[in-house]
Amino acid sequence: MNFQWVDFLNPEDEKQLVYMANTVAKKEKTVGFASTLNEEQAQSYINGIKGLLGKSSEGFFVARFEGKIIFHVLISFKADPNNKHLAYASKAIVAPEFRGKKIIQKALHYVCEKCEEKGSSILLLDARIGTPAEALWKRMGFIEWGVLPGYAKVNGEDVGGSYMYQTTDYLRKISIEPGK
Repeated sequence: MNFQWVDFLNPEDEKQLVYMANTVAKKEKTVGFASTLNEEQAQSYINGIKGLLGKSSEGFFVARFEGKIIFHVLISFKADPNNKHLAYASKAIVAPEFRGKKIIQKALHYVCEKCEEKGSSILLLDARIGTPAEALWKRMGFIEWGVLPGYAKVNGEDVGGSYMYQTTDYLRKISIEPGK
């Protein structure tokens, strides 16, 4: 397994990201889509990620297995002096066939390293209430600091979102160092 920050997506990477989003969307309603992505939505999803690559305020982290992306997360860093200690994680997806293999705990080692390098000591994220993603983040020690009713609209119905945080000190303690 290989872990890395990326500044560029090749066409095969793009296909893998869409495949992962669609695979998860079929089973869970956690990735911001009511169903699998059509071609236009897929291109918009990829363009949204590509538009952030290489910016000093963003980091796109991936795990690869046999060359294929099996995990990714986007980390956004605050530049304002009063908010520099905050970083925001989004677009985190683990390929279903690699769940339960502690990939997030391994990735956290690198995420914490980058956060600390950028001066961030708190990682924020959000997840749709009642989803496996929300449960996972809470099991990993993320603390809910707020709930937003109407976080998402699913089939015309409002669904709440849980906003959570955790310190990089704590996350580093539960992370798994490379090679372990």
